[in-house]
Amino acid sequence: MAGILHYGHVSKLPSAASNTTPTEVLLLYAVLMPVAVYVLSWLCHAAVSLTQMIALLGYAMFGHVFTLAISLLFNQEESNAFFFFFLVIFGGLSALRVALVLLALIISPAARLIVCSLVATVHLLSLVFLHFAYMHKTFVYGAADLIDRDV
Repeated sequence: MAGILHYGHVSKLPSAASNTTPTEVLLLYAVLMPVAVYVLSWLCHAAVSLTQMIALLGYAMFGHVFTLAISLLFNQEESNAFFFFFLVIFGGLSALRVALVLLALIISPAARLIVCSLVATVHLLSLVFLHFAYMHKTFVYGAADLIDRDV
């Protein structure tokens, strides 16, 4: 996934000198997301360990890989509709997989709703962020910094 993101980031037309590389963003997600979900699950009295949560969310990253790779290989990141279609297919199914596991582990219905909706939303929004920040040809992440430097 880091290779796909680096390739997309290098091939962007308006290259911005962003403060974070795709690898740093992936590492932040890979460390912070399982810990946050584990803490939320622990607060809801779910019987899941941190290593199980790391494995579950790591496995769910295949939806990110498939979505970014297919939209890069077949469409060259020209159509947002193409990306969002595969976001729904692959990203949505990977978020659903995580939510179904958490639904089975959390007892309280209110806690299930909160935890599963938060995890699925953050999971899908991370894919949208990766797409626009590092893969989209014309979107420049940190463009406000570039405008301030020109003035």
